[in-house]
Amino acid sequence: MTPGLILATAIAATFPSAKTGAHAPPPSHAAPQAIDTSTISDSASGSLSFLARPAGADGFRRPALVLAPEWWGLNEYAKRRARELAGEGYVVLAVDLYGQRRVATDRGEAGSLAKSFYGEPSRFRVALKRAVEQLSTRPDVDTTRLGALGFCFGGTAVLEGARAGLPFKAVASFHGSVKPFVPTTQDAVRGKILVLHGGADPNVTMDAVSAFVADAESSRTNYQIEIYSRAVHAFTNPEAGNDPTRGAAYDASAEKASFAAFHVLLEETGLRPMPNP
Repeated sequence: MTPGLILATAIAATFPSAKTGAHAPPPSHAAPQAIDTSTISDSASGSLSFLARPAGADGFRRPALVLAPEWWGLNEYAKRRARELAGEGYVVLAVDLYGQRRVATDRGEAGSLAKSFYGEPSRFRVALKRAVEQLSTRPDVDTTRLGALGFCFGGTAVLEGARAGLPFKAVASFHGSVKPFVPTTQDAVRGKILVLHGGADPNVTMDAVSAFVADAESSRTNYQIEIYSRAVHAFTNPEAGNDPTRGAAYDASAEKASFAAFHVLLEETGLRPMPNP
C-alpha cells in the first residue's frame, strides 16, 4: 500500500490557497440532478436515517456513500451534504447514530450523546455495519462501489468503520478525531483513507494525528492526510461561526480545498458516478 505523503515533520502540511496538482478542483459535473429523499428506519436501533438519491427508478445501480454527522446528530447540515452528493449521482445514507432523529440543542447535550459512543467505540462499528447492510439491499446501489464520509464525530465513526474492515473503497474524515481506540489489525482497511484536518484544531491535536499515522503505517493502511493552515475544528460548517478563537469555526478556503480533495479521492478509487447507459 502507498502511505500518505509526509513532509516537514511527521505530517504533510497543505495550504488551502495553494494551487497545485494535489488540489485540482472536483470533477466537473453537469447541473445537479433532481433527487428523491426518504427515511430508512431500523427497528433494532431505533435509527431513522436519511436517504438521498437521484430521482427516478431507472434500474441503474449507482455508487453509494455512508455519511456520518457531527456530534449534534442528524441535523440539517448533514442532510444538506447528503442532498448535494445525491445531486452528483450518488445514493447517500446519512446515518442517525443516536436514534429517533435526536438532535442536540447545545454543546452539553451533544457531548453527553457523543460520550456514549466514545465510551463504547464498538457502537461506531455496529452502526456503520448496519448502514452498509441497509444500502446493500437496495436495487439502485452498486455494492462494489461503496464509500463513506464523516464530519467531526462522524469522521471518527467512518474511520472506525474502515478499521472494522467494512467494504469501503474510499473513506474521508473531515475534521474528525483520528486517533484509534485500539490498534488496527494489519490489512483490515480495505480502501483508501483521506484525513482532512485543520492545522490549528485544538480538539484534535497533532499528537492525535501522529498516532493515526503510526497506526496506519503499522497496519499497512493506504492513507493520505491534508492539513489546512490556520483552520480549526468544524471548518466545513458555516454554522460553526467565524471566530476561530472558540476552537471551532468555518473556513471557506479549507472547506473548498477539502471537498476538492474528497472528489479526487472518489475519482481515484472508482467511485465517480458514471453516465446512465
